[in-house]
Amino acid sequence: MDNQEVGGIAQGRFIVHGKGIRDHAFHEVQIDYQDAKIDKQLNQFIQRGTFKDVADEIPVLARQGITACYLMGTLERDNYPFLNKYSNDIEYRKDDASPLAAIDRSRVNSMLGGDEGLADVVKTAK
Repeated sequence: MDNQEVGGIAQGRFIVHGKGIRDHAFHEVQIDYQDAKIDKQLNQFIQRGTFKDVADEIPVLARQGITACYLMGTLERDNYPFLNKYSNDIEYRKDDASPLAAIDRSRVNSMLGGDEGLADVVKTAK
């Protein structure tokens, strides 16, 4: 088959996986929902999951045979963090922003634990 014929068959998006990828058991973790507390009447978070919650769950996942995790919601989103000048705490004007509302692909979500929290997840997973 020449290149002309391959071009006629090969269309769309290609996803190339590394060698050995089929040997893994993947699990998608929605960070916001990991050990979260939710008011089911109002359908709102009382307490959102964090990177620490995910790190704490990794040994449990490993015992279940999970060898790889996809972390959903790791990127910074439009929740507008600000420093409360009275309490000196970081607060969020829009803490219910969707995990799919990523606005900065260069930054880890500060509301879920930031760089340190994600680094702890990676360290625990190794």
